[in-house]
Amino acid sequence: EFLALFPNNTRILEFYSYEPSVFNTLRTNLALVANLAVYADILFRVLHTVYLINKYWNLSNLGKPPGDARLNEISGRGWGLKATPDQKLARMLTHPVFIAMVSLLFTGLITWTAWAIYEPFFNAYVDGCVNHNAADIDAGKSTGTMIFRNFNTIGFQYAASTGDNILTAEVDKVNLIADVECEDFFTNSSENYKEQLIIQSALNEDYLESVSFNTEIKTCLNLDAIDLARGTTLGARVELAVFTDGLVEMEDAIYNCSAVGGCDFDCNDPGSVSIRNNAHRTSCTSEWWIHSTICGTTMVLLTFILLNVFRIEFVKAVVRIWWRNISPGDFSFLASCTRRGEHIDPEQVTEEGLSMRQTINQELSKALSRWERWGYIHAVYALCLNIPWIAACAFLSKNITYNR
Repeated sequence: EFLALFPNNTRILEFYSYEPSVFNTLRTNLALVANLAVYADILFRVLHTVYLINKYWNLSNLGKPPGDARLNEISGRGWGLKATPDQKLARMLTHPVFIAMVSLLFTGLITWTAWAIYEPFFNAYVDGCVNHNAADIDAGKSTGTMIFRNFNTIGFQYAASTGDNILTAEVDKVNLIADVECEDFFTNSSENYKEQLIIQSALNEDYLESVSFNTEIKTCLNLDAIDLARGTTLGARVELAVFTDGLVEMEDAIYNCSAVGGCDFDCNDPGSVSIRNNAHRTSCTSEWWIHSTICGTTMVLLTFILLNVFRIEFVKAVVRIWWRNISPGDFSFLASCTRRGEHIDPEQVTEEGLSMRQTINQELSKALSRWERWGYIHAVYALCLNIPWIAACAFLSKNITYNR
């Protein structure tokens, strides 16, 4: 069956490809698998989030901060022990906010560098395929992409190959005939030129003899006396004969083959408009697949990462903001004591006159308020994490779609 495709060992120059239905089926099934994977991931994340909320709901401690009722010198407040500059610097460098800022900075630099490398190719695709079609390229509004120009050149060369082969063969025939004819003309003209040279040489000898004879007549004879005696005009006629040094030299009359012009030809257009349209559609479809694969993979990873970070941060925010609804009301506090386990009252009790209960209540309220405020910051941060992937999806959906 394979050998039947090539009868008589003939060369087949046509391109073969699968039926379009094969690619449509493959594309549909791959899209279905991708959608199922996304739905499975979303379902898993939702169930895992519900599991985490239920887990914290059943615990007495949701990670709430304890009330700090220790001595000032132990807790670091007031006039107690102060942190050294190196300790402050270390705390600043290890603070979650500083780490988050540094991470965002490096992530932004890496993203900007990657986009700077990829942007020229993407912009060329948008200009040559999305914003302009083959008719715009014919009108000079766009030059198309690099792949289109190469596809168009290859397609035109392939379409014109048969005509070029016929033309080359015919031109070779014409040139061969011209060479044979030129050789015949050259040979004949050369022989004729030689014969004419011989004739001219003989005529030149006769001419020189006539010149010599005429000179002798004028020298040896008294033409005036003869004319007077006989009543003739021989002397006048002899004077009318004016001779030069010789006959005019014969010009080269050999046939010059180099002076013969070449064979001018004009080929019919093999269908450049159709070729250009098909090259544009083929190249843009290929580039759409390349860019959609790159952007799609990047968007999947970006969305996956940002949604998971959003989920973690948003759950933190929910726990911190609505902790009253999921907490049974049990809290912890920090206190100071001696080595023997004896409790030491803080300065709020010994100096400000508050009871230990009031001190714990005051410090616990401060810690919870501060913890809850950070919950709103986590909520805003979590919501902002959705902006990049939503904006990227909107940008790509507008600029990457190629309409055939």
